Amino acid sequence: MTILEPSLAVPRPTVARAHGRVLIVEDDVLNMKLFTAMVGSLGYDVLQAGDGRAALDLRIRSTRT
Repeated sequence: MTILEPSLAVPRPTVARAHGRVLIVEDDVLNMKLFTAMVGSLGYDVLQAGDGRAALDLRIRSTRT
């Protein structure tokens, strides 16, 4: 007689990958790394700026390309 063990594997839900670009403005390096990793893991392209001035400059440059 064979005893079958129930599978312990739990199916992982599928998560749709996002598309687009996100600008993260953060002056704390650790937070910037954390937010970038989180948003990037969802599928977004991440742009980073350390302050408001850098964010505006990056936004202006990105609209030209």
